[in-house]
Amino acid sequence: MSESGAQAVFAYYIGSTALLLVPGIAVMLWLRRLVRRSVAQVPASINRLWAAKVVFGIVLGQLMDLIAVLPPWICGAYSPGRPGWEPFGPAWEVTARMHSLSLTSLMMFQSAYEELLFRAIAMGLFAILLLWLTRLLSGDARREERWLGRRGWLAIGFAASAVVAGAFAYIHGNNPEATPLGLLNIALAGILLGLIAWLDGDIWGAWALHFSWNAMIAMSGLPLSGIRMWDNGIASGAVPGLLSGGQFGPEASLPATIAMLAGLAVVITLWRTTPGRLARFPHMEKASVD
Repeated sequence: MSESGAQAVFAYYIGSTALLLVPGIAVMLWLRRLVRRSVAQVPASINRLWAAKVVFGIVLGQLMDLIAVLPPWICGAYSPGRPGWEPFGPAWEVTARMHSLSLTSLMMFQSAYEELLFRAIAMGLFAILLLWLTRLLSGDARREERWLGRRGWLAIGFAASAVVAGAFAYIHGNNPEATPLGLLNIALAGILLGLIAWLDGDIWGAWALHFSWNAMIAMSGLPLSGIRMWDNGIASGAVPGLLSGGQFGPEASLPATIAMLAGLAVVITLWRTTPGRLARFPHMEKASVD
């Protein structure tokens, strides 16, 4: 590994994270203010402690990793003696010989950079646009209250996260060994991360899940979106196919699809079973008095 190359990668992600931090926080605060003023019922999770959101994201990410990696592992898809087994390509030169702590630190900044860019800024701005359009098209206070109720609020979050998730998957299309299923799973991951950010009103939970998923895949020696980060993991190759994801890694596998859908099911179920906090609609109260 080139020491100067590793320093350059760290500098890039640390600098990018610092550069996006202020606009990311500004957009999320603006969006949270609009949600509190415009939405009839917002989830209580917005007021949860940031540490609780981080723990939830890490635990969910690890469970999803297990769903994606355990089936091919148990079936021997990573065992060198299996018919059709192929070694993975060499690890990325910059990270191949990193210490595990260094690689973990890199994954933290890399996931923070992507969450600030895609969830805080891009999704936040698009959600603000959708909130404004919904209020504009609703026509009257009664219809606005119905459209911006609990279900409408989730629909806006889902639409915003889905659009940004499409862009999130698109930029991974040039990754080595990219497959249609791999890009679909990345899009599902983008929707999941977007919904978590929308439910939480910030990116703590989304960042923790993103970091948790990436770190476990990378440190296992498996390719992460087609890029192998480490040579010291427990896997050095795989039997190509839908069970393992082949050279693109677990993200191109059917178990990963199940993991993404399971994550979405958990998040939506928690939202449905968690009581919302009623907002006051000050503009509606003024209209009713007049």
